[in-house]
Amino acid sequence: WVVSFTLTLLKVLEASKVLYFVPNNAGLFSLFLQAKAMAVYCESINRKLVMVPTKSIHYGNRPITLCDSFEFSGNITCGMPPKGEYCLNTLRRRVNKNILCYNGLINILGLSGPAKTRYPTGREVTFRAVEVDIPLKFASKTFSTINSFIQAISGKYHQNWTVAHWRRGDQILRRCHTLVDRSVNCEDGNTFAAKVKMHTNDSLIYVATNEQNITELNMLHSAGMITYQRLLQHHSDHISNFSKLDILLSEVHAMIEATTFLAWGISEMDDVVQYERKKRGISYCIGQDKISSVYELNWCAHELKMFPIDWKKVIFPAATPFLHQKQQQQQQQQQ
Repeated sequence: WVVSFTLTLLKVLEASKVLYFVPNNAGLFSLFLQAKAMAVYCESINRKLVMVPTKSIHYGNRPITLCDSFEFSGNITCGMPPKGEYCLNTLRRRVNKNILCYNGLINILGLSGPAKTRYPTGREVTFRAVEVDIPLKFASKTFSTINSFIQAISGKYHQNWTVAHWRRGDQILRRCHTLVDRSVNCEDGNTFAAKVKMHTNDSLIYVATNEQNITELNMLHSAGMITYQRLLQHHSDHISNFSKLDILLSEVHAMIEATTFLAWGISEMDDVVQYERKKRGISYCIGQDKISSVYELNWCAHELKMFPIDWKKVIFPAATPFLHQKQQQQQQQQQ
């Protein structure tokens, strides 16, 4: 019984060093930002973060494991919680430090708003995580796929090229129809193509989009732009077996590497890409429109100070919209 007790004790001690987190079913780069936010939180309570695989409607409800797409430092790993472990769905700033597994939206930053009467939304938390110092590194297993994709786009030509992101799909119902997004994401293909050509003279323009309507795609093709569907017609032997996740990772790599990147509206993926381009010393946040509502806030609007003058009264009450250890320490002292 001594051996059994010792093994049980060791498991308990080991469990106290980690926090398992089950993210929501959002897109891959929302999950990436959730991991960054949770990693900072785990550091504040002296734990390592373990990201639990989750299913996403964006990729056919297949299990998504972040570590298959990205490489993290030792403080973030991926795995399943112990068998039988119950994952709590409430995590506030007064969290019990003995919690082992948490499942759901992030609401760990304490009370928010002008009267400190509400918890921050998931969008607020992921937005604050953009500049957390956890670099974006693609997993080595993705390199072959990404290289095949880049070769299909640009071939052997060393010319300037543009990648534009046209966020469609669920964006139309969730954000366009509710006027949360008023950008060119909510217009047709001709309007988007015209907008792109206002900001680039490159002859090679690739449009990363989840638009499936062939009429809309043909508007882009008629404007001389390339989409994944057009690539398939000429490079099917290299990229025809790509999964939705393969396409996404390849397109994001292209966004970061392209001479010019163009995107508008609300997208966690765009937030990450624009910030990564800034870090690398290349062009970013080109041709941005001034937003008319705090609900349209994205990283470029913050970076270029294009938000409404009273935005801090409504959202992101901290001096800067990013996670800070000092802020967390202050919250801990209030507990």
